[in-house]
Amino acid sequence: MYLIKFSFILFISNILQYLYSIIDIIFISHIVGDYGVVALGNSASLMFIITSVSLGLSIGGSIIISKYKGANDSIKYKQSITTLLFLSALFSIIILVLGIIFSKHILIFMNVPKESFNYAYNYIRIIFSGVFFIFLYSSISSVIKSSGKEKVSLCFIIIASITNILLDFLFVYVLKLSVKGAAFATVISQALSFLLSLYFIRKDIVFSIDIKIIKELIYVSFPCIFQMLIINISFFVINIMMNKYDVITGFTIGLKINTFIGMISWSIGEALSILVAKNMGERNYIKIKNTVIFAMFFNISITMIAVIFIHIFAKNIISIFYNGDDKTINDIIFYLRVCASFNGIAYALMYVLDSFLIGIQKSYLAFINSFIDSIIFKVILSMILEISIGFIGIYISMAVSSVVPSIIGIIYFLMFIKTYKLNKY
Repeated sequence: MYLIKFSFILFISNILQYLYSIIDIIFISHIVGDYGVVALGNSASLMFIITSVSLGLSIGGSIIISKYKGANDSIKYKQSITTLLFLSALFSIIILVLGIIFSKHILIFMNVPKESFNYAYNYIRIIFSGVFFIFLYSSISSVIKSSGKEKVSLCFIIIASITNILLDFLFVYVLKLSVKGAAFATVISQALSFLLSLYFIRKDIVFSIDIKIIKELIYVSFPCIFQMLIINISFFVINIMMNKYDVITGFTIGLKINTFIGMISWSIGEALSILVAKNMGERNYIKIKNTVIFAMFFNISITMIAVIFIHIFAKNIISIFYNGDDKTINDIIFYLRVCASFNGIAYALMYVLDSFLIGIQKSYLAFINSFIDSIIFKVILSMILEISIGFIGIYISMAVSSVVPSIIGIIYFLMFIKTYKLNKY
């Protein structure tokens, strides 16, 4: 089935992109130590909020682009690409200016440990300087994937990932630039990805922007942006809460490992939303229903296989990221036992159904679901439980956060089946 092939390519792409931060962590943990790891962890939680805007725009753009491609409307297809790039450039410039001005104040607000503060500040300012490349590459990558050329996008990511590894070795290990070197490596690699992908789509860029497409893109993208924002703001808040505990290093590395499991859902969800949008353009509602059902079972199966694998080989996997004291290793294992377990079933369901809603241009419903998951459970419940059981309460809140949204997602899907009278198919 095309969904499996598409999801697999996107999964490899996501893994390679995630290697940017993972390679940074590996080099910094071995050369700088725990303070450097905590600095990167705090910087990452901030940058996830910033890139929420880019990711939300890219998701919305891919839906609009896929719809016009499915409808065989070449003019609006090209106009939607140009519009997406214009909005991405505009937002990146705004965030660049704000980031340079307020980055220090934000890190102070985050209560970053004083031993890690300068590392985090140096890293984040360099990353902000390259936010233009990060935004534009994300948008162009979504264009390439929406046009059915996901293998090309994968090739660009492979080139950029290899570049990042080589530059990390040069800047961090050879030149001893510490976290600054890791940041420079990331920005240069992203810039390379941007230039290569821009050259590839040059013929699809037209100097014409349709106001109706801008409105349509905003209608679909903004709920996606807010959805990504609240997801990452919740982790931002949790990071602040965790900074006061001596398990912060274990939490940071455990979250990195758990993210690999999440990438399965992200990849299947991204593929699903694009396919659903394309089928909406073709008005093939039966195929949408069947694809979503398959995606649910497929995602749950693969996610639980990954969960079992990580639990069996936990210490071996941890050794890739960390070679320090036994206490931190045990902290990582404890995090994984609580936050990377059978809750993966609920997360897999939630992500598939939210992606389905985005694909049928009901992004606001996916936003509501994310609000329940991220704010009500991850943040508010964490604050309540932390009072009595400390950081364990935060872990429990993170573990159960997807249960209610997954149930709501199933209800939305059943309503879709009823609306289009698909019960017989």
